[in-house]
Amino acid sequence: MDLEDVKDFKELGEYLKRMRLSKNISLEQIQKDTKIRIKYLSAIESGSFELIPGGEVYIKGFLKNYAEAVGLDSKAILERYKEIVVPTPTEDEFSGQILEDESPRQHLFEEKKPEFIFRPRLKNFSFILAAILILAVLIGVVSSFIISTQTPVEPASPTPTNSDTTVETEPVQAPPEENKENTSVIHLVEDDGRKIVYTVEADIINVRFEVERDRCWIRVKKDGILEFEGHLGSGESKVWEAKDSLTIRVGNPPVVRVNLNGKEVNLTAKNPTKAKDLVIMRKQ
Repeated sequence: MDLEDVKDFKELGEYLKRMRLSKNISLEQIQKDTKIRIKYLSAIESGSFELIPGGEVYIKGFLKNYAEAVGLDSKAILERYKEIVVPTPTEDEFSGQILEDESPRQHLFEEKKPEFIFRPRLKNFSFILAAILILAVLIGVVSSFIISTQTPVEPASPTPTNSDTTVETEPVQAPPEENKENTSVIHLVEDDGRKIVYTVEADIINVRFEVERDRCWIRVKKDGILEFEGHLGSGESKVWEAKDSLTIRVGNPPVVRVNLNGKEVNLTAKNPTKAKDLVIMRKQ
């Protein structure tokens, strides 16, 4: 069998094997020369090209190296391999195909009509925009002219009123001012330098006690009951109210200021440095 008679992969492999054996070349020798493993060389000789990894590139490379190692025309071997992979149609097959499809299909020769895509030109768009703006300005001018030429409507005259009619109003009397004067009356009954006694003609006894400097100890009894006892510092003040009586023991009279029912009381008229007892009683 010559190379031209080979029709499939199996026959191609048998042809290559026969050529190798005719030249007394072993697979081991080809492996040594081509660096191709024996299992792939055996696959070539059995026509099992699908066992060769890498696809067509490796198959063609292995065939070329195998043919050259055996002393064959590698180009002719590859051409025969390609013809087996893609067989060339015979004249009868070609003519039969023409008869089956005598007239070419129309859709193969139809020209594809170009699709129309609307792309507005920038120049035209600018022209349209300018026209719209001009139209808007004209409408505004005409509207202003129409409004300005309209006759203004005179406002209705006010209804005349009878000027002879007078409205009598009663004078508003201001509320009587409250008598803000202090109506309390205090009387100094006794001042012996240690004890100061006052009487108050009022509804209630009100004493404001303020320390102006330093500090002062005080004790306060309200209607006979102890109300406060302790020290007050500079700037501190206290206010006490009683219904019947207040008794205040003042340890440092010169530093304090006492206001009794709105009137200031002097604790230092006699013996200013001595402690004082301030006794206040409401006059019944």
